[in-house]
Amino acid sequence: DKMNRELKAVREALSAAMDATTGMTKQSGVEVLQAAKEKLNAVVRAARAAGVGEQELSQAEDRRRRIHNAVEDLKGSLRVFCRVRPLSAKELKDTEMNIISHFD
Repeated sequence: DKMNRELKAVREALSAAMDATTGMTKQSGVEVLQAAKEKLNAVVRAARAAGVGEQELSQAEDRRRRIHNAVEDLKGSLRVFCRVRPLSAKELKDTEMNIISHFD
């Protein structure tokens, strides 16, 4: 019975967080979006801990991800991922050359 009440409370909090973030756009501002993202993070973590299934959390996770991306866009952050590897024996034999001289 206590478990059911806790699960119900977590589901209500999740629903309230989803309602509160409905219609948020970049025009809402960075601070508002960050606060919404943090609230969704906390509610999703609590829901997982209470045993709410991933399928039930998928909409909240999608919204959190969209809000996160909007925050990053507003900040102007650019994320670049690059993998650098040494030249292979074949590349060295084919007279390929290293073009990287400094890593950040």
